[in-house]
Amino acid sequence: MNQESTTSISGESVQDVYTLVKTQSFEYSIFLQALRSTATHRETTHIFTNLKSRLDELSESKTLSSRWNKYKKDYRYAHEISYEDVMDTLRRLVLGL
Repeated sequence: MNQESTTSISGESVQDVYTLVKTQSFEYSIFLQALRSTATHRETTHIFTNLKSRLDELSESKTLSSRWNKYKKDYRYAHEISYEDVMDTLRRLVLGL
């Protein structure tokens, strides 16, 4: 994964995913279908290649971690959510764990 990939992810996007998974009930199979349809439409289906290793890279990204910490400072509702919690939630959502 290159630097551009990690710099295009916003704190708001991360917060949205976290909130979706933690507070809403949804049909996982429909979510996956929508995710794949969106990726096809955007011509970004390559993101599903080596997905576990991509998530590992995101988890280890100093850029994203720093961006999340800044976001937490700016938005009180995110204050107690760690970057590790966010990445665990993302991993569970995308990998279906």
